Amino acid sequence: MDESIAIIMKDYSVSNSFFESSHIIVMSKDENGWAVSSELPINFNNKSGIASLRSELLSLSKKLGKCKIIAGIEITGLPFTVFDSLGFHIFSISELNDASLDGIIEDIRSNDENNKIPQKPIETSIPGKYYFDLAMLQENFPEISSKKALRKFFKETPFWELELVCTHLPPWINEFGYDITLKKQDGKTVAVIKNKLCGKEPI
Repeated sequence: MDESIAIIMKDYSVSNSFFESSHIIVMSKDENGWAVSSELPINFNNKSGIASLRSELLSLSKKLGKCKIIAGIEITGLPFTVFDSLGFHIFSISELNDASLDGIIEDIRSNDENNKIPQKPIETSIPGKYYFDLAMLQENFPEISSKKALRKFFKETPFWELELVCTHLPPWINEFGYDITLKKQDGKTVAVIKNKLCGKEPI
């Protein structure tokens, strides 16, 4: 990911709106810290109508090149919609300083790491055999319940075995009538869930 950051500016301060901005600066970081790598003048004062504004925003996004991070005091409305649809990371900052810019990069990296955590069972190299670390998912996303993570899988996925890592076996799983064996491993519960309805295990 290109870690340069576009900041909407009004004169020498971070701007509250694209429509009040005078220019965009692109900040990049090297061994000496953050510095301005490029600057783009902008002027939305003479733009009227959604189509015209959208066209100008799309043109601006192309001028930013590989930069896919943009920030201002507040980015809302059509600018937010356009840049969000183009895959930009959008942030609100009140001041332009190294701490704010470093915080943006840290947030993106943390989010990227969290997105690598599987949110549903993954089939192993053996067809029909799945593995899922529910405990790790819920450590990082406590708002995701076991039912949200697993009920669709149990109802729609033909499987013969699921190895499920959890803090404890969710009691609602028993309603499906699976063969379940439990063991403790590294302070967690590992449930081997076998689906009798799928027939014999593959050889």
